[in-house]
Amino acid sequence: MNTATNNPVIEDAIPNKLNTSLMIAAALEVLLAGMYPFKICDEQTLAQARYFIRGFVFRNEHHYANYAEFCQRILMARHYAEKNSWYVHSCSLLCWLDPDNKKGFAGTAAWYATLQDKRSILPLHLLELKAFPEALLEMAEEPGTGIFRYWNNWFIERNATDAALMFGLVSLSMAYPETDKAGG
Repeated sequence: MNTATNNPVIEDAIPNKLNTSLMIAAALEVLLAGMYPFKICDEQTLAQARYFIRGFVFRNEHHYANYAEFCQRILMARHYAEKNSWYVHSCSLLCWLDPDNKKGFAGTAAWYATLQDKRSILPLHLLELKAFPEALLEMAEEPGTGIFRYWNNWFIERNATDAALMFGLVSLSMAYPETDKAGG
């Protein structure tokens, strides 16, 4: 497998981009850890969030690109929420995912479009955001301290401490999938 450990530009051919169930699970963990880290969601809410994510990932044939976009938009929203505390706590998880809520996930589409425009000129712009979804899938596919340390160090070396923190939180959460995320 061509991994980021030997491919520093993070090409769009890594890791296994056919494992959509793993992408959906990872995206849900990113959403929970990134936007609602101190909330307990009931199973119905989690199921609806998974349904939303599945629809987003399968919206066209570019499943990995959609998964990567979802994760990057969550990281951008998390960054925004850290600077604007009213942002995420103004509504529930499902309200935030509502396609009609322009102050929720739907509103991050414009941010992502701006990011993509910048990357068309500067391909390495905010590379840590682009690498994050890949790092999660790589860690989920082949969990181990070597991969974890590689990616954690990779983020820290680029001063992407929030990405390193999120990588650690989501990796831990995915390492114990039987944990009841509904809190009951």
